[in-house]
Amino acid sequence: PVLQSRYPLLMGFPLSMQDDVFGVLLAQDKHFSSNRNRRFELLLGMSHQASLAIQSDILTKEMIERQRLEREFQLAREIQQTFLPDQIPNIPGWEMDVYWEPARQVGGDFYDFFFLPDGRLAFVIADVSDKGLAASLYMTVTRTLLRAAALESDSPSKTLERVNDLLLSNSQNGLFVT
Repeated sequence: PVLQSRYPLLMGFPLSMQDDVFGVLLAQDKHFSSNRNRRFELLLGMSHQASLAIQSDILTKEMIERQRLEREFQLAREIQQTFLPDQIPNIPGWEMDVYWEPARQVGGDFYDFFFLPDGRLAFVIADVSDKGLAASLYMTVTRTLLRAAALESDSPSKTLERVNDLLLSNSQNGLFVT
């Protein structure tokens, strides 16, 4: 026989995986019967299935976000590579080669060479402090400033002094270039 209780039984089942609790499955049982243990087992099984579904959804969202970040970093790396010279100048008596590999997906290390208006070759090897996206952006600014300042001066030291002044006046977060 099924008896009606004046006070229904409220049961709570955690929705969790290991130490992560996502929520609680609440069930109200108004009837006392011999099937109560079976209903309890069914509800416990449902809570486990719901926990698995929630964890799967969370992991899927995390994977999608990681893939998006990887695509963004790959794009940033490709953009950063466009700032590096694609050809090495051919200078009689000189053999030059380059290899560039950032510590992370993107970084602040860079090299550049370009000809000045008087025909001299400007050659730059630089390392921006720190690593990652901030360093790569700072590298881009530094490269642009170096090229612009080199066109205004015929002295390497005055070019570097000008770039240093410009970087110091706008630098934040302690980034610097060597």
